[in-house]
Amino acid sequence: MNKLYIFFGPPGSGKTAQAQKLKSELKFKYISWGDISREVESGKGKYKEYQELVKKINSRHLPFPRGFVTNILEKELIVALKSDSLKIIIDGYPKRLEEAIDLEELIAKLNIKLEGVVRFNIDQDTYIHRNKETRKSRNFTEEELKNHYSVYMSESIEAFNYLAPKAAYTFDLNASDEETQVFASLVSKITSKNTNKYRLFAKAASTKLQTEFGEFDFTAFQNKVNYEVHLVLSIGGVDGKRNVPTRVHSSCITGDIFHSHRCDCMDQLHYALKYVAKNQFGMVIYLFQEGRGINIVNKIKAYELQQNGRDTVDANTDLGLPPELRNYSVVKDILDELGVVSLDLMTNNPDKISKLQDVGVIVEGRIPVIIEANQYNKYYLETKRDRMSHLRTT
Repeated sequence: MNKLYIFFGPPGSGKTAQAQKLKSELKFKYISWGDISREVESGKGKYKEYQELVKKINSRHLPFPRGFVTNILEKELIVALKSDSLKIIIDGYPKRLEEAIDLEELIAKLNIKLEGVVRFNIDQDTYIHRNKETRKSRNFTEEELKNHYSVYMSESIEAFNYLAPKAAYTFDLNASDEETQVFASLVSKITSKNTNKYRLFAKAASTKLQTEFGEFDFTAFQNKVNYEVHLVLSIGGVDGKRNVPTRVHSSCITGDIFHSHRCDCMDQLHYALKYVAKNQFGMVIYLFQEGRGINIVNKIKAYELQQNGRDTVDANTDLGLPPELRNYSVVKDILDELGVVSLDLMTNNPDKISKLQDVGVIVEGRIPVIIEANQYNKYYLETKRDRMSHLRTT
């Protein structure tokens, strides 16, 4: 049976480049609604009689009449089914829930197996950067691009969520990565049949917690297998919401509990709690992964090396450890359980955004966390900026 893969992602997410690589290197058949639409708009190809309609709809960013795109894709799929390839990619469609329903019916009609649903995950800033040439050529303002991104995300999330459970497997890619890295991840996940469908963490207990910052809903999430626990402090109804202001904070015993001046962890945690309390909306997800994942014993060893002049990166590598060992897969389970659609992430760390996107968390925007340096952590903050690509921290 022929297997169908559907690629989701806004313009600039790199879907086309990856599909072309799969076509050339792994013999996938590739059907791009974007390519067909541009060909029709230019008055070329076998569907050129639709030129005026397509030009009008594309220029106004309107949805196509229901069934119009599906009818064209049916013809393309029939041709593809006659080829030698058993694996077919559709890119650029569906974008809306009703289109996903129509495509599901078409797949059943043609007796094709929906094998994979893949989302190319990029944030708004990356989208704007990658579409800057489009912005120039079509005279789009940055605000118009932001609106296009927001509309796409709002509509496509529904379509993705409708089709994903019906596929054999589904996964997200951090599409902000370099092209060859994205391709390696894509092939790896396709061949291993990686999936986002199963949750290891579930809500275990919940109460109200009164703090100096305000009153929070306080929830524990526990691993069903090994009973590992992580915490969420939230305010406001987050179920079904996009752009939820969120801090994903990894535990820091020295900073969060003992108020060490050697890092900025406590300050970032307090910044996030104050932000959520002030806006009466948002979350702090507290993950127990000490010392960027290396545990408290190794963290103390690293501190000793730092006392002798090593920076935070070299101290970890001197111990035979990577500078960064955190895992964020639990965040996807937590957000799914709470019904959160997407985040505005409170962070200065692009790597955190990338890792969250790779496990299926939709980070639409970033909220900078501005912390004043002190005499003890100034070098630490500079190291994070200069050697770990953190954005402005002070």
